[in-house]
Amino acid sequence: VVFIVILSDLIGAITSFTDGICASRLVNDAASAALAVVSPLVTFVKMVVCIIQIGTQILTSKKLAQGDIDGAKKVFATSIAISVISGLLLALVIIPMCYQGNILYILGADDKSYKYAIWYVIGISLGLPFYIAYTVLFPIANLVNGKKLSAISIGAVLFINVIGDIISGVIFRYGSGPVVVENGKWAILGIAVSTMLSFLVGLIILSFVFRNKKSCLKFSFKSISLKT
Repeated sequence: VVFIVILSDLIGAITSFTDGICASRLVNDAASAALAVVSPLVTFVKMVVCIIQIGTQILTSKKLAQGDIDGAKKVFATSIAISVISGLLLALVIIPMCYQGNILYILGADDKSYKYAIWYVIGISLGLPFYIAYTVLFPIANLVNGKKLSAISIGAVLFINVIGDIISGVIFRYGSGPVVVENGKWAILGIAVSTMLSFLVGLIILSFVFRNKKSCLKFSFKSISLKT
């Protein structure tokens, strides 16, 4: 169980590492610096995800061990709802805070890196519900005999992230003068979007684990309850 949780967290670390490499090698130094500026915000989001993930894992395992299938279904449905709502709330807080406030400058951005950082923040924030839901459900999928699809989802996430990052970097790499900055912003946005798109695809793959007739965990709005 601990290994599965670590593995799901490692996926997020690898995608962040890939984003940084592509920003540095395919865009420019300012883009690379922008991702370093944003990293404390990314770490904060991962802390929130970790709390939801571990809580869901413990409660689901406990309910299944006790044979309380209805209780496990409530935890499962509630965790999905919390993941989506948390992602939306974080996006609604982080984007205005970075766009209108001075948080990025406080974190070390200068005028050049800010132009890249804000676009990366926007791209990542819009996909937070997918990222959080995938990270939370990944360990649960392994509890209900979804190891094969979980492995496939990992491959899909990493493949789409790498390919999307490279395509974004290459397409918007060329130009001179002001065009470099303008194209660089689109490249950074593309890198962020490809990362979140990869988690969306991974989430879709994981969903087939719970849509299987043999799965004891199925999502239902009626099962959402804070009293688990």
